[in-house]
Amino acid sequence: MKRHMLHICWIKSPLQALFSSISFFILLLLVGCAEVKKEDKKEEKPPEVGSLQLDLKSELGYGSFLPNREILFPLQEDITYQGVPEYLENYVVRAFVLQKNQHYYNQYKAGKITEERFQQIKDIFDFDEALLSEEQPATQLLFLLGTTFEGQRIIIPDTNQNFDFSDDETLKFEFPLEFIDEDDEEFFEENQEQFLPKAKFTIDYVKNTEVEKRDVIVVVNPYRMETEVNFYSANPKEQDYFIAVSFPKVMKTDFEVAEQGFQVEAANEFLHPFYYDEEVKFNFFQRKGEEKILLNKRPFQVGDTINLNQFDYQITSFSEDGKSLHMENIGKNEKPMGTRMGNYFPLSEVFDFQGEKFDFPNSDKAYQLLYFWTLEEKRSLREVPDLKEIDTSKVQIVGFSVDENAGAAHRMQVRRKMEWKNFHLDPNAQPKTIQQLQLERFPTYFLLDQEGKIVLRSVHLSEIKRKL
Repeated sequence: MKRHMLHICWIKSPLQALFSSISFFILLLLVGCAEVKKEDKKEEKPPEVGSLQLDLKSELGYGSFLPNREILFPLQEDITYQGVPEYLENYVVRAFVLQKNQHYYNQYKAGKITEERFQQIKDIFDFDEALLSEEQPATQLLFLLGTTFEGQRIIIPDTNQNFDFSDDETLKFEFPLEFIDEDDEEFFEENQEQFLPKAKFTIDYVKNTEVEKRDVIVVVNPYRMETEVNFYSANPKEQDYFIAVSFPKVMKTDFEVAEQGFQVEAANEFLHPFYYDEEVKFNFFQRKGEEKILLNKRPFQVGDTINLNQFDYQITSFSEDGKSLHMENIGKNEKPMGTRMGNYFPLSEVFDFQGEKFDFPNSDKAYQLLYFWTLEEKRSLREVPDLKEIDTSKVQIVGFSVDENAGAAHRMQVRRKMEWKNFHLDPNAQPKTIQQLQLERFPTYFLLDQEGKIVLRSVHLSEIKRKL
């Protein structure tokens, strides 16, 4: 009997060991799952969002901005130059002035303008004389425009600013410019920086009294196209030549805010190669894979605030060479108020023609279309018939007249049978509201979604209709 009992004990012991092993394995799994959950919790922690210091790179072209150029007129002062080729039948010379403050200071020091005139120029351009150089650096870009005896048009840019055209490259180009059809002309207009002559200048750049050398690319446009301009000069040949210059360079970079990708483009007015705070414009894009969605219709400037992925950023500084942008993180803002696309429309109260105050109207429709018009701008009333064609089962139209004479505006609303809700803004009584809305042209339209967010802002009703 004892032997039998011992036999049973011998069988039971491995089973206990097996159960113990299984229990231990389950315990390990539970601990492992707990660790995974801890790791998961760590991964769920929202990314840190701070201020941005962005490094930008240059790209030839106008990017998402409108092209711009400056026409060069016949010289108004005597300039001594040399190196004109003998193969030219005739020619003219035009000049573009860089860093106007230093240019006028040079002229003042050389006795070409009086002290009184220089003081007037200082007041106009508002510059500090103490930051300019005494070294008389070159401030003009010279261009020789000529025609060879064979009838070939050429341009010679004085790329090293030594007033000698003999050591510079000659630019040849198609002239006259002939298009095969309207599509050809349109393509040229949209991509002109690819086809126009280009010159690389080495310039004197003055920064805090010091002179340094910089390389800049200038695009030269020798085509008058539809530009109507006359040159008044003693030299009749001046009328035969046209030249406009541009500095088509865009600075851009990609960056992220809270794991959302964005891109910023920065540009000046394309009329010089420098970046001054008061002139620089910024366009922001949200990235969705390979697609870029423009976040603003009106460009931003230094000092403006933009909401990126529910975080407000103020554009605080942009370096003069265009390579560095700083944006200060102001804080999280899930409902940014303003008048740009993506903002929530800022008005909470409105007034009728009699001055009675109401809450801003709500709507259960897919969109609200706010229509701002004025009696002073007749074009803003021409689109009333087109507004009446909009399907109001999906869109609620709300009109706002911006006029000092509320009575006349009310009568116009009745005459034109504007049968949607109508309100009034008095420029004298509500100047802050009008300034807040940044109403610069009439009509102005705001298309809002059901949450009151601005889907589109435009001065063209056709653009609103396309969106709808």
